[in-house]
Amino acid sequence: MLLAVQVLYGVNYYASRPVDVVARIAPRPLFFIQGSADSVVPPSNLKILATAAASAPYAHVLVWQVRGADHIESFKVMGEVYLNRVVAFFTQALGSDTHASHAIDQ
Repeated sequence: MLLAVQVLYGVNYYASRPVDVVARIAPRPLFFIQGSADSVVPPSNLKILATAAASAPYAHVLVWQVRGADHIESFKVMGEVYLNRVVAFFTQALGSDTHASHAIDQ
């Protein structure tokens, strides 16, 4: 799969370094979530990425390190709190969903 991505899109997975490009995402908001017990991606990477992202003008970076969560277990550990934080982030970034209220008004 990695070879296909390189052939089709010219992306070398092994040469890509998110820390080098994450600041280019600004001014779009970013929400980094990582478990403090992540056994795949070192938890120290969270601060490094967030710092790089926040270095851009007009950056909006939110960071949450979930205590005790292993790799991709943050939702499993935090459940409803996780959902509430993610929904709050998207609501702040994109605005409230007004579609339902328009359907009722029609």
